[in-house]
Amino acid sequence: MYSLAKRQAVILLGVIILVAAAWFGWQHYSNTEAKLRQATIITEQQANEVKSLQEQLKISQGNAEALQAAYEQEKNKPATTFYVQAPSLPEAAEQVQERINNNDQTLPPMALEDSDRTVVVANETDYKVDVLKINLDKARLGMNVLVLAGDGGEIGAGPSWKNRDNAINAGYTDKKRTYGMWVSYF
Repeated sequence: MYSLAKRQAVILLGVIILVAAAWFGWQHYSNTEAKLRQATIITEQQANEVKSLQEQLKISQGNAEALQAAYEQEKNKPATTFYVQAPSLPEAAEQVQERINNNDQTLPPMALEDSDRTVVVANETDYKVDVLKINLDKARLGMNVLVLAGDGGEIGAGPSWKNRDNAINAGYTDKKRTYGMWVSYF
């Protein structure tokens, strides 16, 4: 068979390969997220079309529908206002996009706050530039712990998945029993 030293070398090599793959995967994910967080310019027509929003911003249909509805409702009620001087509306939108992407501290704090997506809309109807900060409804993975008190007690742990409306938990207890739970939020 194999000697102890060879087995340890193979295990060490396997661990190094797994760690390297995880690191490269995390780097790719981080770079992709950073690019998607950059401000994106869209037209007013694109802001009113769910399919266009979905393609331009790389978001789900549900998030695109929610964004389009929120834009229609909020476009005439800005949270903050600031002015830029530019010869045309598209150039004003480009200036705003560049200033947000460069984290220009002269902009209002609301324009610079962290979000999953930032959209700069060239609103030709009202001849203004709208900035939308979007936080997506993303599913999250986590851990759950179950503690049962009573006769002898019992403890368990397992993975958990949660989004805005639902949570699913599963696990295994110290008394060799499995459990599952689904929660719906209203």
